[in-house]
Amino acid sequence: MSLFIDVKYLNEISSRLPLFKKKGEYLYNCRCIICGDSQTKKNKARGYFYRGGNDLFYKCHNCDVSQHFGTYLKNLDPGVYREYALERYSNGENGRAHSAVEFKFEQPTFEPTIEQPTILDTLLDRVNALPANHEVITFLESRLIPKDQYSKLYFIDDIKKIETFHTRYLNTIQTHEPRLVIPFRNAQGTLVGLSCRGLRKETLRYITVRINETDPLVFGIENIDATKPVFAVEGPLDSLFLPNAIAVGGTGFNKLDKLNISPNNLTVIIDNQPRNVEVCKVYNKLIKEGYKIFIWPDYIRSKDINEFVIRVYKQLDQNKLVGIINDNTYQGLTAQLKFNEWKKV
Repeated sequence: MSLFIDVKYLNEISSRLPLFKKKGEYLYNCRCIICGDSQTKKNKARGYFYRGGNDLFYKCHNCDVSQHFGTYLKNLDPGVYREYALERYSNGENGRAHSAVEFKFEQPTFEPTIEQPTILDTLLDRVNALPANHEVITFLESRLIPKDQYSKLYFIDDIKKIETFHTRYLNTIQTHEPRLVIPFRNAQGTLVGLSCRGLRKETLRYITVRINETDPLVFGIENIDATKPVFAVEGPLDSLFLPNAIAVGGTGFNKLDKLNISPNNLTVIIDNQPRNVEVCKVYNKLIKEGYKIFIWPDYIRSKDINEFVIRVYKQLDQNKLVGIINDNTYQGLTAQLKFNEWKKV
């Protein structure tokens, strides 16, 4: 019922929204009246109303404002909002955005309110809230991902819904399979992108959605203490086994230069692929730049942290894992010598 009311009032104000049009089921587009959208291209329309559960939300992909439809309506027209609030909440409808009906209205303000993490929770399911027999839980258990890390991960039941997060992806995803969703945020906690990992041996294992082109895609950066030792790994799932860890997503360790972390506090852990020419180039570059590098000892044949944990399950805890890493971390000339030995393995 609440979604029906949201759509009803959106249609009521649609004549006041430039270039308003319906793009799909519960998906509407218009020029953003909050930021004015493009001042040079009058046909640009980067504002979107979209469904999240039983509610409509609004997001502009120009100014990044992101809010519940009720908030948008209240700022646009307090008088119409009063009617909307009475109809929507007086009969006990869920007041997700507004806990009670109020009749004190301030003058409209149009400063952006960035609420991407809230929208993420609305559109997707946090893994730690799913039942124990859920498909994504079974996948994570098979990978031995620590259960206390599940709250950092999400699940989407239909990958096509990911198009909602940015207009550039509209009509680009043709499949509908469920996926594990790994969110990337910046240091302030604002959503930057999403990595969607296949669960059913899909040909395309990862689908990455970029929401913000300015900030680098670094998983976990919002949770670390940069004054303490930080581990930097390739894969987000690998980082969940380590304390105070980030993941750059692949071998993109050049991102480290853009982070507000002292190189002296960083230990870089690259996947164990001594015969991969590109990986060896990354090792060599980081060693020359003075980073502390973990060099995989000969007795470990696993490709990455997650695979190593699986192989030595019940014989390894986090303290032992950190101990192995610290005992095989080198810097400067010693790192270069150890690297030269490692790449010949």
